[in-house]
Amino acid sequence: MIQLKSITKKFDEKIIIDNFSAEFDSTYINFITGRSGIGKTTLLRIIMGLDNDYEGVCNVDSRISVVFQDNALCDNMSVYLNLKLTTDNLNKKIASDELKKLGLNNILDTNISQLSGGMKRRVCIARSLLSEFDNLILDEPFKGLDSDTKELVMDYVINKTKNKTVLIVTHDSSEIDYFSKKLPVNITNL
Repeated sequence: MIQLKSITKKFDEKIIIDNFSAEFDSTYINFITGRSGIGKTTLLRIIMGLDNDYEGVCNVDSRISVVFQDNALCDNMSVYLNLKLTTDNLNKKIASDELKKLGLNNILDTNISQLSGGMKRRVCIARSLLSEFDNLILDEPFKGLDSDTKELVMDYVINKTKNKTVLIVTHDSSEIDYFSKKLPVNITNL
């Protein structure tokens, strides 16, 4: 569960987030929407504990796994080693099986730098979902994926997050529509 009470964030004297309160839990797939520059990523940084310069209260129970807007992968390492960064006990068979579910076959020993943008995105999503977590934060996770691949990846997220708190930032209403056909959704406009 993620609880936010009266969160206010300023950059210099400019208020980016003004007295924002919300609660996100595993009952729903939770979406945060809003125009560019409104503070969605800043809010996620507060939730993740990467930004502590704010007013209000942020309570997050247990472990967080994250997909950042940029992939945050190590380009000079293999796909397998990137996956192991968050999951020490991961073996190659499990890693390979999970990647196949995302349409990625026989790439474990391939360096990240040799992958397309969409492939990198899927590796990043696999890495976040293979780690142990209670709360999953996804910042525009499906950008750059074609529609068929996007649906495959969204189904993967749905199947891997039962009884977990999921918080997704998106500008794409079709993503919200897709999830809402399969699970209850909660939409928060920032």
